[in-house]
Amino acid sequence: MFVNVIVGYLLVLSAWLIVDTLMKVLTNDNIGGLGPWNEMICVTQPSVRLGRDADLALFESIGPFQVRDADGQFRDVEGATTVGGGSCDVITDPNNPCHPDNLRGTCFGSRAEEASQVCNQESGGNNNLVSGTDRCRDGRSFSAGLWQVNILAHGNEIGCDTSSFTTSGGGPQGSCARRTTNSQGVSYCAAWNCEFRDSSAYEQCMSRAMDPNINNQQACRLYGSRGFDPWRITANHCGVAI
Repeated sequence: MFVNVIVGYLLVLSAWLIVDTLMKVLTNDNIGGLGPWNEMICVTQPSVRLGRDADLALFESIGPFQVRDADGQFRDVEGATTVGGGSCDVITDPNNPCHPDNLRGTCFGSRAEEASQVCNQESGGNNNLVSGTDRCRDGRSFSAGLWQVNILAHGNEIGCDTSSFTTSGGGPQGSCARRTTNSQGVSYCAAWNCEFRDSSAYEQCMSRAMDPNINNQQACRLYGSRGFDPWRITANHCGVAI
């Protein structure tokens, strides 16, 4: 029994030695610049900034807020932007609507600083921000405001007419019609199976979503029933407990 154990042990060591020797000969002790094959090397990965709306659609700045005119042409809405979002830091500007003091008097109470982090990541405190990736097939965005409220999911709750908004398959914004990959290698849905047949109703609904009072009220409805879960990816990214 002892002889068998010793022989087996020697075979194991020999096998490792053979593999180690071959790998060093074949790779010159360096694989792709990452170091010896038998060492674990930690490589810094590129940071990917994630911003999310109230229905967890990935945010990325890719263009202006547009609406369709009566002649079918798109036009930019003055004052609206998709360039924004912030960091996971607590907002320090007392004039910013995402500042903890401005959120403490709402539904967030003792968690105002955590709410400030989430709000900062979502919009940077810019209530005119619209999502660059929460878009329907025609290119129009469906999420806006401090908390990136999804008008397809919560239009009725913020007081706008959604009777002309249509979706096909999937959740509130329909199924994914087209996926793409951003510069950081993150795959996301760039176009959803949804349509806004009435442009005036759409613009009115987006305007309400960009009203800071209305946006905060809807955020409180969501937070009151589900905590920070509607912004789960942002909360996880910022280390905020759901």
